[in-house]
Amino acid sequence: MLLGCRLQAEQEKQTKDNQIKTLNEEMARQDEALGKLGKDKKALEETIKKTQADLAAEEDKVNHLNKVKQKLEQQIDEVRKAKLIVAPPCLVVIGAHN
Repeated sequence: MLLGCRLQAEQEKQTKDNQIKTLNEEMARQDEALGKLGKDKKALEETIKKTQADLAAEEDKVNHLNKVKQKLEQQIDEVRKAKLIVAPPCLVVIGAHN
């Protein structure tokens, strides 16, 4: 009977050791996956940061170009109001050679 109990205890120990080994392997896989996800997250955060900086630069360019456009439109309006346009296009003679 003592031998039977001892064999049963050895089997239970072996089963528990196998379970521990399996769980340790799973933890190692989980740690590796977490490490990879952490690296991926960091790379994505850097990409987002760069994209936001690029977007801000492009918005600055658009704002600048809109200001330039407004100034040019004002100048055109001023020229028209001052009637500095000398000859209307219909008075230009095309193909006249002397």
